[in-house]
Amino acid sequence: MGKSPAKRNGNPAPPRGLGRSAFSRIAYGGLGDGHNSFAHAMAWFQGKLYVGTTRSNLCMLRVQTSYEDTPLKVWPVDCPTTMDGLYALDRRPQIWCYDPAEDNWELVFRAPMIEGIDGTEVPREIGYRSMIVFHGSATEEPALYVSSWASGRAKGGLLLRCTDGRTFEPVTPYGVLDPPFSTTRSLTEFRGKVHFAPTAQRGRSGGQQNTARPQIYASDTPEAGDWQPVNVPGFGDPGNLAVFSLAVANDTLYAATFNVKGF
Repeated sequence: MGKSPAKRNGNPAPPRGLGRSAFSRIAYGGLGDGHNSFAHAMAWFQGKLYVGTTRSNLCMLRVQTSYEDTPLKVWPVDCPTTMDGLYALDRRPQIWCYDPAEDNWELVFRAPMIEGIDGTEVPREIGYRSMIVFHGSATEEPALYVSSWASGRAKGGLLLRCTDGRTFEPVTPYGVLDPPFSTTRSLTEFRGKVHFAPTAQRGRSGGQQNTARPQIYASDTPEAGDWQPVNVPGFGDPGNLAVFSLAVANDTLYAATFNVKGF
């Protein structure tokens, strides 16, 4: 057999990656609540791991028009079959804190109920989609920022801020930029600023609820609301309907888009 390219060039072989034995399970079963469908957001803050959940996702899909023709005779989980039934579930998302020294999980925050746009009582949000630790000029120390995902009957997504590990307060108006915007998946720090892109919009039809304005915004003071766009919409491609992911590498900000013809 021939030598690997690394050895042929006189370089040592790259180290092997982590295997299954390197990992251990620290939580299961939705942290004790099966309606915690996803651990959608996660960040290390003040020596502990913070995890934000999103609630009842399969039940939400069950009543969405986009999934009316899904060829399932039996839905995977027991769910309401109407939108009103969906809103009768406890869909208030949670933020949990894991202390590795004590190997212990603690529920530190649960979304409140508010009056929705139709006058009924609804969860202010149904999920937490992104977390970032950022030290802006409005805080004496780094703070944990969390993006929320608002349902169609709520007033819009928010950014929350936490400085003590326990208190999560909104620091933006509903919708962050405009009330119809429901969430962002992509809080990212780059060159001293928080960057995000709206990734859901209330009232979208045709199966494209997870699209919004395909533009990235930045601010060094999220509390001030002085968000500035940093790219042309869709990067000039009308097929780019949203920016779903942001990441930083080699002092460069990378963006991944949602496009019906391919990302």
